[in-house]
Amino acid sequence: MQPSQTIAGRHSDWANLPIITDVTENERQRMLAQKSFEFRHSLTDSGSFTLENVRDLIGELLKQKKFDNIYCRIGKKYIPGANVSEALDALESTSSDTWIRLTQTDEVIPQFKKIADKFKKDLSRLYNFDVEAATIKTFATLFVSSPKEITPYHIDHTWNFLLQLSGRKTVHLFDPSDNNVLRQTDLEKFYAGVSDLKQKEGIEGIAYDLVPGEGVHHPVNAPHWVQNGSEVSISLSLGHCLHSSTRDAKIYQANYLLRKFGISPVALGMSARRDNAKERFLEFFSDRHPTSFNSVVHSGFQRITWPARRLDKLRRVAVRLINDKIVR
Repeated sequence: MQPSQTIAGRHSDWANLPIITDVTENERQRMLAQKSFEFRHSLTDSGSFTLENVRDLIGELLKQKKFDNIYCRIGKKYIPGANVSEALDALESTSSDTWIRLTQTDEVIPQFKKIADKFKKDLSRLYNFDVEAATIKTFATLFVSSPKEITPYHIDHTWNFLLQLSGRKTVHLFDPSDNNVLRQTDLEKFYAGVSDLKQKEGIEGIAYDLVPGEGVHHPVNAPHWVQNGSEVSISLSLGHCLHSSTRDAKIYQANYLLRKFGISPVALGMSARRDNAKERFLEFFSDRHPTSFNSVVHSGFQRITWPARRLDKLRRVAVRLINDKIVR
């Protein structure tokens, strides 16, 4: 059976299903305040999101030679996508610390495209604005991980919704608008690719205990860490790369560059004129037709900093050669 049929389960057309099925009044208030919130979803109704179904899906990705869409590790060892079977075999061991990420599934498997499109319609109804128009690109990512596996504290650029499909996990989410949790300089480093973000001592987030059929919303840049339950976990992340947050990313990148030149920049949101100038500067160097998350968010910054990075690499090579007494 083809994975697109397997994932569809008993439903012939996901596009006609309400995916978000329940948001309590309390959670709705958090939703409207742009905070994290929990919801229920219908994707587990078919019972088709099993580990065996995931194996079928991975088989289809391998058949299409979509090796770059498969990212996996066992402990600290990263496994090439073509060798994902090694990670699959280790998944059910409680001591394996195995993690598999299948990216951009909506571009490969038609049923995931239907799910992503329908989910945007659900969000447009809930938030009362056109999510499709607000989104540059949607990323449908399937996460499969071993029992007790921990995803360390980090932040993501996308406006994200995590749907638990199989197994259990606890998502610890922190408020990105709290300066005690996240500072402007933290975001500048994150968007410059030099983040050293760590959970602040004494700051506790909200713990969302997810079972199949439940989901949680991660606001843009909300710090979080995740721990699985006692069985293999399968979850679907529907991340939306927004025009607004991508604009903010470019301003953070510009501020990072200004600090490198010894200038203390005006913070995001304090001056519309300065924000617009910073955005236009980074946008001038950015890809006109981005095809990946990296090109959407980082292409302009990488082009600007390429000469400095190249010189730094040459400097490090020269230091190593001198230290090794290869040159004098």
